[in-house]
Amino acid sequence: MESQNTFMIMSLFDSVIKTALEAASAKSPEHAGLANSVLSFIQAQGGIDGIRKLFEEKGYGEVIASWISNADNLPISGGDILKIFGKSNIASIASQAGLSEDKASDQIANVLPVLVNGLTPDGKVSGDDLLKTGLDMLKGKLF
Repeated sequence: MESQNTFMIMSLFDSVIKTALEAASAKSPEHAGLANSVLSFIQAQGGIDGIRKLFEEKGYGEVIASWISNADNLPISGGDILKIFGKSNIASIASQAGLSEDKASDQIANVLPVLVNGLTPDGKVSGDDLLKTGLDMLKGKLF
């Protein structure tokens, strides 16, 4: 059973990462590797639920709720991402990805909605540990 769950998780995450990388590549092919840094940030915040709480605390709850739901994703700007993540987190992500802070914020604005949407295919945040396990497995597999 665990093997089947692992396979299903990896299939989901492979699909999500492929879509996120395509979103990043459409805007800037040389910066598609930003997804690794964004996944690390998601993990550090406690997964999708932690990111949702961060967005809500900063007044962007409606935006992330649209990404989690099965409705159309509301847009977000690089400037909004900077406000939500904070300058030090953006600086760290930018450094890891080899980008300027402005480019990193803009790219996160492109990648994060795709990641969150893909990691919540049923339109809700999963309460079990499979999401965290999958993020750990995916990070190790791809990066």
